[in-house]
Amino acid sequence: MTNLDAYYTQNEAAQLLGVTPRRIKQMWQEDELPKVYVDRKPLIPKDCFVKSQHGWIVHPQLRGTLIMLQDAGFEFIEAGEWLDRYNPALEARPLELLAQKRVKELRTLILTLTF
Repeated sequence: MTNLDAYYTQNEAAQLLGVTPRRIKQMWQEDELPKVYVDRKPLIPKDCFVKSQHGWIVHPQLRGTLIMLQDAGFEFIEAGEWLDRYNPALEARPLELLAQKRVKELRTLILTLTF
């Protein structure tokens, strides 16, 4: 069973970032923010966001990580699911590594998926 407390809805994410829900939809369409489906409902993992001195923002390393996954052959939805799923090689969810500022370790693993 999925812990829904670990996700934001489109409206919740918009409120967190201080944007409209339409902007979140645009971010999905532009592959800037991962979307995962839980019970057919599009959600955003909370680990995609970090607190800055000016409020909440999308994690600065997320976009580049999504691009790397797409370069490795992942479709956008697959990339979001991969980031949100526990990975035995990392002993964590990839998004947790982003939150822990272990970006190099995460991206090194992604490079191995490319070849």
